[in-house]
Amino acid sequence: MFFLLSGTAFAQQDTTYIRDFRQYANLSLALERKDNNIAIFGRRGDNLNLSTNNGYPTYGVKFSYKWLNVWATTNVGPATFSDPIAGETDNFGLALGYTGDHWWVRGFYEQYRGYFINNPESFNENWFDNNTSYPLLPDLRSRTLYGNAYYGFNEETYSHRAMLWQSQEQIKSAGSWLIGFSAGYDHIFSDTTIVPSQAVVDYYEIRDVTGYETGNAAVNVGYTQTWVLFDRWSIGLMMAPGVALTYGVVEEIDGSNRGLDLELAGMAEARMLLSYHHDRWFGGLAANTYLLTKPIQGDFFNNMHTYIRFNVGYRFDMPDSKFLSRIGL
Repeated sequence: MFFLLSGTAFAQQDTTYIRDFRQYANLSLALERKDNNIAIFGRRGDNLNLSTNNGYPTYGVKFSYKWLNVWATTNVGPATFSDPIAGETDNFGLALGYTGDHWWVRGFYEQYRGYFINNPESFNENWFDNNTSYPLLPDLRSRTLYGNAYYGFNEETYSHRAMLWQSQEQIKSAGSWLIGFSAGYDHIFSDTTIVPSQAVVDYYEIRDVTGYETGNAAVNVGYTQTWVLFDRWSIGLMMAPGVALTYGVVEEIDGSNRGLDLELAGMAEARMLLSYHHDRWFGGLAANTYLLTKPIQGDFFNNMHTYIRFNVGYRFDMPDSKFLSRIGL
């Protein structure tokens, strides 16, 4: 931590490219559409798509001050609409970050309960002739813990703080190559089998599976760029694919676990942000995706988290604090 903070203290950014608001408490409220989509591809080419229905909007709070960055979201009962034919999903998400000039570190945690199968035609093409809702998996749960650390090569003219947290403003177009590491933990599990009884014939290989638990680590290389459109408006794009190693277990209905071999996999992150900044007010429309794809004993497994977010924020003055100043705040 002292190494990271010292890098921030002595870094020099070009003020003709970057406008800094880290001395303020950058607080914003957001409306978000978020989803977790899990796709299991069988040996015969079949695929089972499991999706959340946590509704929209979910509500979020984003806070950024100096090096500290926090983001939390949840659905709020009747204030969040869910399509009744797709069941209900409970969700909670939390993200923390340290964003310096060279090093960009971020981690998030997501938990969901309640999924539905969004492609019942894969095992019954006439599903909706006899059913009024999707096949529901109310006891299916997931926990995802994901983190990454990127090193950016253009700290003088490009601001990743502007892309992630809007605690700075990019006032001239700039970009940067990046290289880094990402790691993740996934646990998808249920009290019963993932495959409903109607689909056992088509997904016979995974008929007894109640869950997957895996750990993953990757090396990512990518590029990020922000284009200034006109005064106070900009758009940013980021793509960081990576090659990963994955290891874990498959959980089955009889309580046994099958160990998975160490396998090559892929982990990728993509972002887009349309951003507006004023002296105190700021806002944005953002979309981002985290994708993990890996083989599991002949099957192929994709886990994708997607977010579409609209936020409006205000910058507050922070009082002086001897305690906070000791930790760089």
